Amino acid sequence: MKKMLILLLVLVVFLAVLIIVSDAAKGQLIRQRDTSTVYYKHDSYLYKIKSIEVFEAHGLSWSEIQDVDYAPTEQGVIVEDFIHSVAKVNDDYYYLIDDFKLKIPEASQSYTPLVSIRVFETTAENIAELKRLALYKVQSTEEVYYITEGGCRRHVPNEEIFYSYNNSWDNVVTIPYSIYSRISYLLDKHLPSCKTIKLKGDYKIYELIGNQKRWIETAETFIALNYDWGKIALVNQTEFDFYTTGAPLTIPAEFSAIVSECNREFECMSYYAMKDESYQICDYINEGNQEDVLYQCF
Repeated sequence: MKKMLILLLVLVVFLAVLIIVSDAAKGQLIRQRDTSTVYYKHDSYLYKIKSIEVFEAHGLSWSEIQDVDYAPTEQGVIVEDFIHSVAKVNDDYYYLIDDFKLKIPEASQSYTPLVSIRVFETTAENIAELKRLALYKVQSTEEVYYITEGGCRRHVPNEEIFYSYNNSWDNVVTIPYSIYSRISYLLDKHLPSCKTIKLKGDYKIYELIGNQKRWIETAETFIALNYDWGKIALVNQTEFDFYTTGAPLTIPAEFSAIVSECNREFECMSYYAMKDESYQICDYINEGNQEDVLYQCF
């Protein structure tokens, strides 16, 4: 009987500790008594919630706010002006940072627990009023990036191009480095740099490498270069004229035939690499590790 009581006591203590750890892991909502500002505390970080709309869009509950007699910002924590979360809407995921949202590509959805401090389920209506995260820069850096609706990123080269799209600096989200370090994988891996552009109103598609654009003369060349029709970024005349123009890109017909045969018979992804201004055909070989990709040319 005595052993049973000891085991029961140990179990109760274990469950109590588990509950405390669980609460700490999911964070706390705190507010200094007689003030209106609410913070979300997670680990050693304190995230400021700037409005009622942000509070509710991030799926937080008013009943969970704890009023305290001390200033939360003076407790040896790192204070951030943003709160960020991942919202699950049916089968889709959105990264939320304050009153902005960014749809997470399917390929990166398994990464969502590491991207943010919290993941919660909600409805499309609850995040409908949030603005799309389109323009951002990382704290202490000058480069501004634009995220297209097609899911690729484009560096905005200068202020003239920035203003030519009627952009406002109020819409540029400055992401603290502590938060960027969490989402850099998502941005770098699943929102790649835009490699193809198209001048609005023109039919020509251009490859964009650095500040040089090159016309991709045929659909066969576009496919052979393994580009994505859904990630062609539309640009205006100001940005188009900023990029220097290189020689057109055309894959020789005999190489295009080899690519088609390879794709059909061996189910291998192929592309063309330029070396000393000559073309080579290369097989894409995945060794089972997505980080280690071998390209074998012949």
